[in-house]
Amino acid sequence: MLNITIHNMSKFLFDIAGEDDDASLREILKETPMNGTMRVSLLRDPSIFHSIGVLGRFNQVIIAKEKERGSIAGFGIRTVREAFVNGEVQQIGYLSSLRIRQQFRGLSLLARGYNYLKKLHEDQKTDIYLTTIVDGNTLALRNLVGGRAGIPRYREIGKYLIFALDITKRFKGDQHKEMEINRGSRENIHEIIQFVNESNAARQFAPYYRSEEIILKSPLYRDLQVEDFYFVRSKGSIKGVLAKWDQSAFKQIVVSKYKRPVYLLRPIINTLSHLARYPSLPKEGQEIRSFYAGFIAVKDNSPAIFSALLRQMCKDNRGNGYTYVLVGLHSQDRLAEALKGCSCIRYDSRLYAVYWEDGKTFFDSLDDRPPYLELSTL
Repeated sequence: MLNITIHNMSKFLFDIAGEDDDASLREILKETPMNGTMRVSLLRDPSIFHSIGVLGRFNQVIIAKEKERGSIAGFGIRTVREAFVNGEVQQIGYLSSLRIRQQFRGLSLLARGYNYLKKLHEDQKTDIYLTTIVDGNTLALRNLVGGRAGIPRYREIGKYLIFALDITKRFKGDQHKEMEINRGSRENIHEIIQFVNESNAARQFAPYYRSEEIILKSPLYRDLQVEDFYFVRSKGSIKGVLAKWDQSAFKQIVVSKYKRPVYLLRPIINTLSHLARYPSLPKEGQEIRSFYAGFIAVKDNSPAIFSALLRQMCKDNRGNGYTYVLVGLHSQDRLAEALKGCSCIRYDSRLYAVYWEDGKTFFDSLDDRPPYLELSTL
């Protein structure tokens, strides 16, 4: 752990969280749901430190503590991981889970927190960071993207779309029965991951994977099994890959609260949704049972191959207690065409590159490959 602690004349102290802070961090996640018509809490039980292993090889949970009482006012996570940049494997940062308790907002914590982050950034582990901000989060947009003093540069690089597909409803359209869909095993996982890495090299920010770490059950791939991989083979070679990754043992999505009109109309909405093949709205306090569709890699970005893989995955897991499968794609990714006509809820966010002056050359060097972020590791 890098030993940097910042004291200032304010009532807060900035530091790196330890295991003793775990309960407080998880309590903050419950207190700070994502705003919207349906407020959703992204929880990390039973341990936030257990859960962040999948984010990357290097993670720091940055906290702001009250000096007097020692209570945590807010936190954010800094991650550095391997990803493809302009076709080459490089270290790239990711900023996530920024949370500030309601009573501490507006106290200039952000600027001071980013000053601390800048100190950590001096370890030179990466040149820039990526982050996403959900559409409608006007507070984050105003405070982070507006070029306020003490905040690094935020450069938008398109929209990032999250699709929550209702697994209980069957897909419409062609079933692609002619495609040979296989499952992963210890014998073929190396070939599968090689194909994924080759595909990811053609995309910006896509992860670099090591098959041996999946077999050895590295914390990077917690609860991911080789049998969870699906792939299409044609004429002896792999043409597409998809993996089911159930992270519910360490990451949960819980409905916190609805805005009052939606809460009152939820029974009617659910009745109409059933008739229109749209997902039903869960109860307040209910966990949304879901898994991620990850490791998305398809030759020539064929929506037909992606659709066949996704269809088979949903078919195999229908009736297993899941409600949704979560898919994340950049707005430039033509694979999103495969999701047209599906029963799903779509969440839009914006992808940003975040950097200080030392990262400008890196950002300016990025070519026009379409971005890809692995939703299961955000």
